[in-house]
Amino acid sequence: PPKPAVTSTVPTAPAPPSTLPGKPCSDPTMVQLPTGVCVDRFEETVTGALGNADQSSGPDGSTTGKAQVTYASVPTAGVSYYQAKALCVGAGKRLCADSEWAQACRGASQFLYPYGDSFDAKICNGFDSEIGQAVEAGAMTACVSEFGAYDMSGNLAEWIEADIPLTSGVVGKQVRGGSYVGNTSGLTCSLQIGQAPATVDPRAGVRCCK
Repeated sequence: PPKPAVTSTVPTAPAPPSTLPGKPCSDPTMVQLPTGVCVDRFEETVTGALGNADQSSGPDGSTTGKAQVTYASVPTAGVSYYQAKALCVGAGKRLCADSEWAQACRGASQFLYPYGDSFDAKICNGFDSEIGQAVEAGAMTACVSEFGAYDMSGNLAEWIEADIPLTSGVVGKQVRGGSYVGNTSGLTCSLQIGQAPATVDPRAGVRCCK
C-alpha cells in the first residue's frame, strides 16, 4: 500500500492514568469481556527471539521471546501467525477467536470502529492520521473500545485464530484491525482480511486472549 504522508508529530503515551477504562481481569494488563474472556488491553511487546516464521509442521521451539503488554512501549511488528500463536502460548494465553476479537473491538454498542460509527482520522493510528509508523501503547488515548481495549483499529494489524480462504486457493489466517497504513474501511472492527500464516508482515503484531 502507499505510504502515508508523514506530517504529524509522532505521539507518545502520557503518564499512565490512575485508572483505565474497562473491567480488568486478574491479570491487570487484560480486560474482561461479558463472556468472561480476557483480552490484552494493548498490543504486545516482545523481547527475545521470534523464531521461525513458518512452523506449519507444529511448534518447533524456536520462538523463545517473551511477549508482554507494556504501557508506553512500541508494540512488536513483523510477526507471522505461527510466531504470534507461539508467543501467546508462551505467555500463558492464546490468540483471540474471531468473535472474541470482534466483541472486544466493537463493544457493547456494536460500533463500526472502537470509538463509534463515524470515522475520525485523529482518534486511531491509520493512514489518514499521517503518523506513518506504529506508536507506543497508550499514545492514542481515545482509541479505545467500550470494553477497554486500545488500538484495535490501526497501529498494528493483529493475527487471530480464524481461517480465511485466499485468492491463491490456500487457507490463510485472519489479520484484523488494520495498521498505521489502514484506510477508512480497513480500520473497521468488521473487515476480515487474511494472509498466508507464514507471512512476516512489517505491519502485523500480537494481541492475545485468555
